[in-house]
Amino acid sequence: MDITPKLQKTFVKGLPKQMSMYDHWIVWKLEQKIGKDKPDKIPYNPHNGQRASSTDSKTWGTFDDTVAVYNTGTYDGIGFVFDRSDPYIFIDIDHCINEFGKITGEAWRDVKLFNTYTEISQSGTGIHIIGMGSNPGGDHKGHKNGNIEFYTQGRFVAMTGHIYTDCDNGQKWENITYQPYSMLRPFYKHYFSKPEVINKALVKSQGKINVSSNDLSDEDVIKICGYAKNSPKFESLWRGDISGYNSPSEADMALVSILTFYTRDPNQLQRLLLRSGLNRDKHNRADYITRTIEAALSTVTETFTAKPTVCYKCKTEYENKESTTCKKCGRSRRY
Repeated sequence: MDITPKLQKTFVKGLPKQMSMYDHWIVWKLEQKIGKDKPDKIPYNPHNGQRASSTDSKTWGTFDDTVAVYNTGTYDGIGFVFDRSDPYIFIDIDHCINEFGKITGEAWRDVKLFNTYTEISQSGTGIHIIGMGSNPGGDHKGHKNGNIEFYTQGRFVAMTGHIYTDCDNGQKWENITYQPYSMLRPFYKHYFSKPEVINKALVKSQGKINVSSNDLSDEDVIKICGYAKNSPKFESLWRGDISGYNSPSEADMALVSILTFYTRDPNQLQRLLLRSGLNRDKHNRADYITRTIEAALSTVTETFTAKPTVCYKCKTEYENKESTTCKKCGRSRRY
């Protein structure tokens, strides 16, 4: 049985107070259009009841005026229009709340990393994440990839004020916080950047790996670390064993430094650290994650070069990735 709440109305008291200082508010109605499976949210000008536009500030109103109009019961909810004149970013993630009211998958990771205002969407199955920051794409365009969208202007959101609360510990994400570029850029790159064309693409064939350091998937990085010379150190840290280190933070730095040899993608480094046995509450702090990764990237200058699949001397193909010498000429395998 689906027990997910279906939120139709706006809880005004839950709306972020920081946003009330901007005259970017509208009211909206659910209207069913012919040929569509579900109704659309149509924005209206709170001053005259005519259609509002997400690009025309003359059709928006103050927070107090909009709330007053909403309280008449004529409209289904209150909305906020994101514009270049405000400092906010808006992330919309659909279909990420399960039947038990918990956020699932990468959406949960994003909520913890950004640690900013997060509300349940009007449908009850998605979330809105609102923070302060700039568009890391270097433009002011909106971006959409499957169930996730990112906007800084030209978009209104049907605000609900139903702040997401962690079912396990009661934590609420009710305050809008600043999101530095170093956090937004990896997020943007992960979801919205077009993949670069790389000549040395990842090739998997009969157990062989032939990649450059930027071509490795998360699983490939873990796999390669598992048979590298320092694999005992990696595997110990990956399990969460901090023995031999003065602090958990020092162990974090040691693991990220190992991973940085194989990937210099900050977003990938974040994902891997959060997957490791070292993951703890401190990793929810964006400043800590950012500082740790930036320190590793500045310290580790060498990068991984995959083992060649053929002998450098006689060009004989190696039998598998574990081969250390050429079966024909006997020369040691080189990196």
